[in-house]
Amino acid sequence: MLARPHQIARVFCDQRRRRIGLFGGSFNPAHDGHALLADMAVQQLRLDELWWLVSPQNPLKSSKDMASLTDRFESALKQAHACQFAKRMRISNLENQFGLRHSVLTVKRIKRHCRKARLIWVMGADNLVHFHRWHRPDAIPRTMAMAVINRPGHVASALSSRGAKRAGNRIAPARLAARGYPARHWSFLRGAMNPQSASAIRAARKTQVKTS
Repeated sequence: MLARPHQIARVFCDQRRRRIGLFGGSFNPAHDGHALLADMAVQQLRLDELWWLVSPQNPLKSSKDMASLTDRFESALKQAHACQFAKRMRISNLENQFGLRHSVLTVKRIKRHCRKARLIWVMGADNLVHFHRWHRPDAIPRTMAMAVINRPGHVASALSSRGAKRAGNRIAPARLAARGYPARHWSFLRGAMNPQSASAIRAARKTQVKTS
């Protein structure tokens, strides 16, 4: 991990009682939409910290258009610095450091070593639509609570998805936070939506290269 303000310092030795959100993704690249989701999670879930977990390679995505881990990490760092709650953001490549490819292994590793922390998995509504395709998806809500944040064009499909059924009992964000993020419970966070997407950004970059 890099020696910067957003570094997770001694992540498995810090036993403070904190409310921590785990925000996993490829961030290929990270963009304003990710920053908006991050701020919403901190505010509505009353988080002390939000960890952006930059994945070395999402098993469900092609590596063909995947930027380097360094570039994606840097883009996440830049967006985190621009957040309203920048001081609560932490950027990590711990999945790469520990050779973890699946989110379920990541959440179990963190929970095992951060025993005093209150943990919650955070993701966009577009990811909940495909949640049933993840590796051992049922194990994640059994391990910790989940928070799903609205994304343009995915609200209805997320709420009616197979992933929503697997996530457990849905309760309001304030109630979830007040109860300390119990496992087998999840919340749907609503708020302003940013239409940006990583795929659209990559497509625009390709067009610029072709026309230059």
